[in-house]
Amino acid sequence: MNNYLHTANPFNLAAPPASFLRDLFAYDSQIVIFPSVKEPVYRFCRRTSGKSFWMRFDKTHPDSAVCLAHRLIPLKAIMPRPTWGQTLIAEIAAHDIQRVGGGAAAAELLEQQEQLEDRRQQVAQDDECDARASEAYKGLKAQMGERIHLGTRKREGAGATKNPLSQRMASKGRAFRPRGAGDHAMFVGR
Repeated sequence: MNNYLHTANPFNLAAPPASFLRDLFAYDSQIVIFPSVKEPVYRFCRRTSGKSFWMRFDKTHPDSAVCLAHRLIPLKAIMPRPTWGQTLIAEIAAHDIQRVGGGAAAAELLEQQEQLEDRRQQVAQDDECDARASEAYKGLKAQMGERIHLGTRKREGAGATKNPLSQRMASKGRAFRPRGAGDHAMFVGR
């Protein structure tokens, strides 16, 4: 098992326990862990066998020199004092591109997940639009007096045809007379 690399380790991060390194080697013998030279984190990387490898860090980053010397592809950074165990291995597996079949397969998987999330958002948006349109239609019908409200009292007498949603009209106590219904006619009484 050669899956832990000793580096300069300026933050004095402790080496992982031997039991975790055995479990990591059993999971995948190509995954390597080392303490970062620049930050107080552990770097999980994968060994590569190709002629060129993908560099996640820029050339001036100190961890890039470690990756270049050992031909490693960075997978994930873990904060100091992690809980060494199977949950950490599952976290590493979730970030391992080789586990799903390489870069092309990982990109296709991400596209499928994005399409699924887009469909979920579209369905939620359509449902909300339908609900808002239904409530707007009900509100318009109530304003026009074409809908019966079972929970409101029906007014009687003068002002019975008043707009039930208008509080301004109700507070003045005046009768509502619609336009074109003789509202300008003069009453001549005897």
